Amino acid sequence: MIRLTTLLLEKEDKSTLKVLFIGDSQTYGANSYAKQLLRLPNIDGTVIAKPNADLSTIYTMVQNNISDKYDVVSILCGDVDSQNKNSEVAIEQLKQIYMLAKKFDCILVAITTPPKEFATDPGKYPSVDSLARWIKNQTISDITINLFDLDNVDFKKGGILLDNDINSIIAKDWYNDVSNIVASKKSKSNELPIDSDKIDNKLKSDLKTLGYAGSESDAIAQLQKKNRLPVTGKLDQKTKNVIKTELEPSKTPIKLASLLPRRRNVTSNTAIVNDVIKFFVDKGLSVAGAAGIAGNMYYESGFKTYNPGDYMINGKFVSAADGGIATSNGLCQWHDTRWTGPNGFESWCTKQGMDPWSVDGQLEFLWWELNKFFSRLVTVLSDPDVTPYDAAQKFALIFERPTHISSTRMTQAEMYFDAYSASI
Repeated sequence: MIRLTTLLLEKEDKSTLKVLFIGDSQTYGANSYAKQLLRLPNIDGTVIAKPNADLSTIYTMVQNNISDKYDVVSILCGDVDSQNKNSEVAIEQLKQIYMLAKKFDCILVAITTPPKEFATDPGKYPSVDSLARWIKNQTISDITINLFDLDNVDFKKGGILLDNDINSIIAKDWYNDVSNIVASKKSKSNELPIDSDKIDNKLKSDLKTLGYAGSESDAIAQLQKKNRLPVTGKLDQKTKNVIKTELEPSKTPIKLASLLPRRRNVTSNTAIVNDVIKFFVDKGLSVAGAAGIAGNMYYESGFKTYNPGDYMINGKFVSAADGGIATSNGLCQWHDTRWTGPNGFESWCTKQGMDPWSVDGQLEFLWWELNKFFSRLVTVLSDPDVTPYDAAQKFALIFERPTHISSTRMTQAEMYFDAYSASI
C-alpha cells in the first residue's frame, strides 16, 4: 500500500483545509479516500456518506450540510443510479448536485465512478456507464479525478467497491490537485493590493457569485436596488443580511427527476408578446433583455402556458402518440421538478394564491426563479447595452440549457425588440 501520510506531508504548504466529503458506499468505508485524507494533520472536515445512497439522497446531503466554512467539497457517487435508472436522468441529477455545490466559494472535486472494466464480475455492471463518462468529461468541477485511468488495477473485492490501494491512489491525486489549486489561489491573491477601505475579499467573491458587477460600491448599489433597500453603495447590516439570504440555498429537500405521470386537465392561456416584454421591463430589465426572454418563450412554448413536451417512456424520449408522459410544460418548458416539485411553478403559484396555468402566474414564477437561482443572468438582462441577440442567447445558455441553441430564439428576440420599441 502507498505510504500516503509520508507522501502528502512532503508538500510545503501545511495550512489546514476544511473539507466536506459527500458520497455513497465508496466514501463511507473506514479506509475510503476521504477517511485516509482526514488522518492528515492539515486536512480537517466532515464525511457525510451513506451506503447505497442514490442521487436524490446525495442532493439532500449536500443541501443540508454545505456552507461557506468549507474550502473544498468532494463528491464521489453515482454508481447506484447508473445501474438502476436511465443515464439521462442520472446525469441531470448529478449536474444539479454539482451546480448546487458551485454556488459556494469552494473548490469542487468530482471523482468518477468505476466503469465496467473495474468490476470483478463485469456482468453485474452496465456495459456502457454513461454517468461515469459524463463525470469524466464535465467542466463544472474544478478538479476531476478520473478512475478510468486506473484500467490495469486488479480489484480484490467483488462488485465495484474500491479497495484500500485504490483509495490511497485517489487520496494522493486528490491532495496534489487540491494543493496546486490552493497554491495558485494564494499566489493570485498576493498579487492584489489590499485596500482596507474596501470590502474584504470574501464579500467581493460573494457579490461576484450573485452576479453583481462593477466596483464594490456599484455592486452593493445594484443589490440594494434589486432588494428595495436604500441605495447607498455602502455595506450596512441590512445589506449583509440580504447577501447571506441570497447565498443560502433552499432547505426544502428536492426529489430530483422523479418522472411521475403528469396528466393535467387544464386549459392553456396564451401570452401576448408585448405584455411579456412590458412585464419584465417593469421589473427592471432592459427592453432588449425582456425581448431575449420572449424570443426563448416563442421557441419553447409558442407563448402557451399549457404546452406539454419532452414525452418519455422508461427514461427514453418518444412522441406523445406513442403514449409517452410529458416531462416539461409551461411558457419556458420547465422540466420535471421545476414543474411539479416543491419549488416548481405549480406549487409556487398555488402558495402565492395564483393560478399556475395563468400567464401572470408563470411570469411571476419565472421572475422569482431568475432572482433566486440566476441572479447573474438578471444582471446581464438588465444591462442597457445588451443586444436582443445576446440577451436571447444568454437566456438560452444559462436558463433553458438546450442541447443546441437554435438561431430562431435570437431572430425572434430581435423582431420583438423592434416591434416593442416602435410601439412606445
